[in-house]
Amino acid sequence: EVLKDANRNMHEEVNYYKHLQSDYREYIETWVHEIKTPIASLVT
Repeated sequence: EVLKDANRNMHEEVNYYKHLQSDYREYIETWVHEIKTPIASLVT
């Protein structure tokens, strides 16, 4: 029972951090997309 609880808790934590990582990746990708347009207009 203790091992099942520990395993469940570990899976919950892993899923939580996967979600955080996914959110951060989406934030970075959005930021890069938003910043490349003004930079591209400076180059041309």
